[in-house]
Amino acid sequence: MSAPDRIKSLVREEANQAINISKDAANSGSYMFPIQGIYHFLRYPSLQRPLWRKVLPTILLSVVVIVSMFFVTYLPQAAILTFVDGPIAFVNAAMLVLSESSTLILLISKWWWLDDATVEVFDAVLVQQNQTALVSAGREIKPTGGSDPLSKLGKRLKKPFGDGLVKSLIRYVVLLPLNFIPIIGTIIFFVLNGRSYQNIYYNSLVQ
Repeated sequence: MSAPDRIKSLVREEANQAINISKDAANSGSYMFPIQGIYHFLRYPSLQRPLWRKVLPTILLSVVVIVSMFFVTYLPQAAILTFVDGPIAFVNAAMLVLSESSTLILLISKWWWLDDATVEVFDAVLVQQNQTALVSAGREIKPTGGSDPLSKLGKRLKKPFGDGLVKSLIRYVVLLPLNFIPIIGTIIFFVLNGRSYQNIYYNSLVQ
């Protein structure tokens, strides 16, 4: 088989796989899960308490990181990307700085405060849905009779995210050179990093 035929075959296989995945997603109704999650979160204000306590520090961190990153790294990266991206280098540089900033914000906030809050909300929802057995594998459960699921959560016995965030940072740095490929490189960079974070969160939920 010649090289063009192999490329066509590979593209055809990828297209068929994407179509099959899309059909499975449509049939399963999984696209409704985020909407259902938002509704459930808004319906029970008690679940919001752990996250509301983290809103202000996260906003302050985001502002400081984004402003600092644009001040320090935007022009150098735009200058470098000019050689490969031409007139759209300034747009790609802005996207790159925002991506770098979001990664830093995620890593810092996760390590310092958001990790506990997100896990606490997730465990509280499981307890609320009578899935205490799942939660007890990684957290102590208090024998309280109250209706507030958060009041039943005790000390964590496992760290759900493990070293996944560290690996994602290494992956992020390794994939940075993709941004030197005009237009498509930045898109591939975002997609691959998005899949990396997807695996982190999925593994944290099924361990």
